[in-house]
Amino acid sequence: MYRIGIDLGGTNIAVGVVNDRYEIVARRSVPTGAERPAEEVIRDMGDAVEEALRQAGLTAVDCASMGVGSPGACDPQTGVVKRAYNLNWFDVPVCRMLHQRFGIPVRLGNDANCAALAEVVAGAAVGCQDMVLITLGTGVGSGIISRGKILSGLRGGAGEAGHMLLVLDGEPCTCGRRGCWEAYASATALIRQTRQAALAHPESLLAQVEEITGRTAFDAAQQGDATAAEVVARYAVYVAAGLTDFVNILAPEMILLGGGISRQGEALLAPIREYVATHCFGQREGAIPTIAAVNGFALGGGCELSMSCDIRICADTAVFGQPEAGLGITPGFGGTQRLARLVGPGMAKQLIYTAKNIKADEALRIGLVNTVYPAQELLPAAEKLAGTIAKNAPIAVRACKKAINGGLQVDMDRAVTIEEKLFGSCFETADQKEGMGAFLEKRKHEPYQNR
Repeated sequence: MYRIGIDLGGTNIAVGVVNDRYEIVARRSVPTGAERPAEEVIRDMGDAVEEALRQAGLTAVDCASMGVGSPGACDPQTGVVKRAYNLNWFDVPVCRMLHQRFGIPVRLGNDANCAALAEVVAGAAVGCQDMVLITLGTGVGSGIISRGKILSGLRGGAGEAGHMLLVLDGEPCTCGRRGCWEAYASATALIRQTRQAALAHPESLLAQVEEITGRTAFDAAQQGDATAAEVVARYAVYVAAGLTDFVNILAPEMILLGGGISRQGEALLAPIREYVATHCFGQREGAIPTIAAVNGFALGGGCELSMSCDIRICADTAVFGQPEAGLGITPGFGGTQRLARLVGPGMAKQLIYTAKNIKADEALRIGLVNTVYPAQELLPAAEKLAGTIAKNAPIAVRACKKAINGGLQVDMDRAVTIEEKLFGSCFETADQKEGMGAFLEKRKHEPYQNR
């Protein structure tokens, strides 16, 4: 069966049809037109769904369910968008309205929560137990994963980080307060800051642009414009100041940035990392997380992940809030997280998706091996993995441990050979290799233990 995912944004609506392998088989994007009544926006959402279904050669009957990721406070139990200030939506029963049109189950979640779940299940944060995803768009959204689960809070209201205070009595926010982080760190705020700089500095390249967007200041700064460089630097500080609060309060393993502004890559990420490292509690000795973008610029390896991953999780409505159940896996092993530390998050993601020839092999690449897959499948899968991806050490070695701890009568020498082949390429110096050799020799004479 297929599922339909809808990523509702303040600027665009993205629709995707997803198969049971989390692959998007068709997609459609249309402007939101947020100034219009909710009924008109939802009508366009439905039209976009029908167009995506036509592209896929499907109808709603072929789909098990539909999921919507919306900004603002959402009630997943009733399917109602309670408050979405950037859309001017209040108590909009979006699920009921779409169900009436398509006749299939429709469920709702906060868009940043959907994006965070997507990264944990199928993206850059696979294996992470504690992570934060920040979306920098029309507003600022956040999805918080704590101990492998989305932090939803009372009535699903947690994660509205865009409305934490950054500047007392500062710029007005759409929520009614003044000085919210969103009023300084959103794409909307960056456009306002760029316009103000253009007016104050008519000699700047910023003043020569007909239409100012979130990219304008970055493009002009790249051309050497001093005023634009100041705008970019100040904007990076606004974003980083909010992220530092997350580091101090939650100490996440990873912070991912999404939204259009995150496509600026290192021009944005480098100053943010520097600010967080020098301003978080403990400074550079503190709990500094990996900070990256989810659009491929920071992750490298040709592994681009953006709204398509949001769509996958929006579409996973049958198990919304428990995506692991839909994949038949148990979270918490963290193999891919360790892999990311070994070879970098971009390469790790590339390795994960390199090949999915057998179920056990796929489980190894996801880094979430469990008893769903028979232990006897895991050792040959690990050996195959060792031959094709030498640096994928933590995941394949875990398979050896799993097979042996599962009570299988396996060849210890064979298992150690696999481990040696995997680990061997990860050590550079003679001392490291010698130490690893002694470790492997010891391994031959004692049971493997889960770690």
